[in-house]
Amino acid sequence: MLTRNRKFRIGSMQSWILILILLLVPVLLIGCKKKEEATKPVLEQPKPEAPKVELGELVPTLTLVGPSEAWTPDQFEANRLIIQTWEKELGLKVDHKAFADYATLISNIAPGKRETIDVISFGYIERASRVDPDELLSRPFLCKADANYGEYCNQAYDDLVKNAKAALDKKERQKLVHQAQEILGRDLPAIVQFHPTSTSIYNKNAFTDVVVVPAGGTNNVWNWTQARPLTGDKVLKYGTQQVTRSIHPMNHVTFSEDVIIAQMVYDTLTRMAPDGSVVPWLATDWQMTDSNTLRVKLRQGVKFHDGKPLTADDVKFTYDYLKRWEIGGYLNDLKPVESVTVIDPYTVDFKLPSPSATILTLTLGQIPIIPKHVWDGIVEKKKLSHPREWSDAPIIGSGQYQFESQQTGVGLRLVRNPDHWEPTVPDAFELRLFHDARSVFNALLNQSVYFVSTVSTASAAEIEEAQKKPFLEIAKHQSVTTRFMQFNLRDQSPTANYAFRLALSQTIDYKTIVDVILKGYGVPGAGFIAPGNPFWHNPNVKWPEFDIAKAKQTLKDAGYSWDSEGRLHFPKDYQAKKLPN
Repeated sequence: MLTRNRKFRIGSMQSWILILILLLVPVLLIGCKKKEEATKPVLEQPKPEAPKVELGELVPTLTLVGPSEAWTPDQFEANRLIIQTWEKELGLKVDHKAFADYATLISNIAPGKRETIDVISFGYIERASRVDPDELLSRPFLCKADANYGEYCNQAYDDLVKNAKAALDKKERQKLVHQAQEILGRDLPAIVQFHPTSTSIYNKNAFTDVVVVPAGGTNNVWNWTQARPLTGDKVLKYGTQQVTRSIHPMNHVTFSEDVIIAQMVYDTLTRMAPDGSVVPWLATDWQMTDSNTLRVKLRQGVKFHDGKPLTADDVKFTYDYLKRWEIGGYLNDLKPVESVTVIDPYTVDFKLPSPSATILTLTLGQIPIIPKHVWDGIVEKKKLSHPREWSDAPIIGSGQYQFESQQTGVGLRLVRNPDHWEPTVPDAFELRLFHDARSVFNALLNQSVYFVSTVSTASAAEIEEAQKKPFLEIAKHQSVTTRFMQFNLRDQSPTANYAFRLALSQTIDYKTIVDVILKGYGVPGAGFIAPGNPFWHNPNVKWPEFDIAKAKQTLKDAGYSWDSEGRLHFPKDYQAKKLPN
């Protein structure tokens, strides 16, 4: 009895335990499920879809024109570096067209062609007249200027430059020139890539008393006429890759090396000294007789190379003739002159429409005096439509050298004018023409020439090579050259939009250009008036710095966007905003 009752109680306890387990299992399973749900990764949660960017039109392929590797290797490489960055980082496509020389480039950006070009890359190379800031500020940027290839126009800028040109007080003019540079730094019609260190390499065993000027190095009339030979070869042999067309002034449609050579054959009224000051030349004295009249006294006893005397009639004829026939290389220098009046055989008055700060340096210093007895009436006599059509025109000036011969594609030869009041030291000057910059340098190495063109300064590699030659001398100075990119501001060009130009400018890797491409022989672009021209350069203008991330943000902020292939598109409902606020 007792045994059976115990068994019963034990069986009852087991039943209760079983019942308890059955009750607890669902509770535990529910807890585990909740714990599992609580520990699920956040990534497994569904994401809201990102809003789709509505793309504008695709930014078309940009066209960039500039110098070839044979013409200006450093700028060619800088352009390639910049184009690679634009394509890789900004999603652009660029058609790069490189030209072999300045004349070819200019012909390809003539009216009717330049409208479809987005970026023009070349340079304002240093020469004596460009120590004065007027040309670099006026020709590329005044609203109606001849070299304003991108059609930039800002009336406030025009007013500043024109007022600066009329300012006779140098300090007041400096202030206006600095203000004009501030506007260029803000509007970005162009961006300067670099200023090369000017290097003049010459044969020091062949010539001494070499004259190096701040703007031009050895490429100047003082050096070419006064350097002294050290050997029996008394001919100053000069090598260049620049196309030499003609040194007779009627063919000077734009400034070229021909113009520099012509200054040795044709005298000017004044000349810029090696230190940059203005010195008398054909003119011996000058003074303002009133606020708009400059009276000039001429040197007496001067003769043209054909023996005829040079008088005030020739001076008046020259200024009238070059202006009448619109000889492009001199039009800018002629602008300050309204008329020329002969007072007596050796006195002329220049009537100015307004005071001009450049009258002595540019107007009197750049215009070559031609003989009236040679050119007067020649168009009518030979039934020409323009005097430049006189193909066999005699090269007759009054300068230190007389023209002897020229062979197309080969070079030319000038010989000493023994009747000049300051005759040359070399017996003759020979220009030898080569196809590219490297060929010019090779001629210097093999001593077939003694001086070479500094229009396209020697590359960094050539400088290092020259340092190993004991007969070569390397003269260096900070250049006033600007190597730049000028943007097209016409409505049809993508570069018409200020934000787009700003972004492009923020991708110029100045450090790589200067350190790698120039190998330290230059400084980053700092505006059209280079740091090497310290009186006129404005150091306070802040140009865009190299920053790829900032360039992309500039585009984003302006509404630009990229497609799935990384190509850049205009903002939706795009309209070009040419200038910043």
